[in-house]
Amino acid sequence: MLPLFHPEKFLIFRPLPEQMIVLEEMYRIYHRQIDRGFVPEEAFYESYVRTHQTEYGIATSVGHIEFHRRMSEYLRMAMNMVESVISDYLKPFKRSLAAHNMVANCLDPIQMLIMAGSDPGPKASSLQKRLYFESRRQLGIGLQLFAIEEADNSLGVAEDLTQIDTLSREKLFLSGVSRDIWVVGLQDTHKEHQIVCVLFFDDEETARRQMGPVPEHILPYGEAFMCRVAQVGHSTYIVYADPRRKRMFASVLKLERGRSLSDRRGWKYVVVGVEQRGKLRVATREDAETFLSHTQNILWKYPLVPQENSTTPNPHRDITYWDCKVIGTYHKQHQGRIIAGPAEQLVTTVQDDLNASYARSSVNHELYRAKQIDNYLCELWFPHSGTRYQQHSNFRSPHYGVDWGSQQAQERLTHWRINQII
Repeated sequence: MLPLFHPEKFLIFRPLPEQMIVLEEMYRIYHRQIDRGFVPEEAFYESYVRTHQTEYGIATSVGHIEFHRRMSEYLRMAMNMVESVISDYLKPFKRSLAAHNMVANCLDPIQMLIMAGSDPGPKASSLQKRLYFESRRQLGIGLQLFAIEEADNSLGVAEDLTQIDTLSREKLFLSGVSRDIWVVGLQDTHKEHQIVCVLFFDDEETARRQMGPVPEHILPYGEAFMCRVAQVGHSTYIVYADPRRKRMFASVLKLERGRSLSDRRGWKYVVVGVEQRGKLRVATREDAETFLSHTQNILWKYPLVPQENSTTPNPHRDITYWDCKVIGTYHKQHQGRIIAGPAEQLVTTVQDDLNASYARSSVNHELYRAKQIDNYLCELWFPHSGTRYQQHSNFRSPHYGVDWGSQQAQERLTHWRINQII
């Protein structure tokens, strides 16, 4: 029998403050290796290998040329992440948070390490301190990305999700059958734009013609759903399949929050409607739970292996948010072993799904994500108080000038974020 390999056991993920301490050691090792005659790429690789060990041995064996190439790519991804967080969640403060030009333009990990190791001292200018902090931040995030990819790379995850979707089309849904439905959610402006009712139509034009007038405080929102069809007993389930693949930023944020990557191979089924005796009605949460049980019986067979959900409740989850799930692993043979990649399937209703997109409360996924960023990333990536770096006796404040804990800053962000919801 081939050995079973769990990617998360190989993962060396260090929270950013800890990663910055490791960077200081990497800088010292790098210069020792340079003094011994190593070329920069070899010295850089050696500094990583010596500071990143696992119970399996060294954290990577890719070699100095490939390591340098990958880290250049991860620096680009890290800068894109930081810029996206500012643009998508913190835009009212974009000028205060903009990166130092040297950091924003640097894709050479060796140059970044040299900048990250060059402490300007306590009397340095604000700009020098900004350069010092941000070079460590960017290289630290880049190393976090390398760790995630080395343990469970995105290409392998994408291949697994493709195979899982193939299994779902073969086992779960009717072959060659789909249903197009124009879904109208009625938002109640008196209840934070919660979806209070869902209606079905053949298309947008039919919806305009047949829906009729609505009260002044109700806002109709229409969207086309291209759905798959499953037969569950004597009922026909109309289901929208959301890919929901975990993006790299979401993985970094989740790990910084101390959570596991149980949903790295993640997908979601939105149960839109149920047809019984030729009549289509809106799906209920009970219908979603029935469909979940159906998927457990039909889809969750080897190579999908279900397991008991041992994850702790998410502390930021809104009390009105609802879904049900199956977690487990997807098994595949690779290089003489079986890789058991973490997998998670969510099932929810169309009304809950629309609320997660368009309500103006914390049940909205973007507002929920924004709260996580406020609580975990703002003081980490753009520190004001320095509380996340208390273990650094020589912490140099980068002086971003935004007090994330102030009522004024939070009100400004909340107002802007709500206005972004269409």
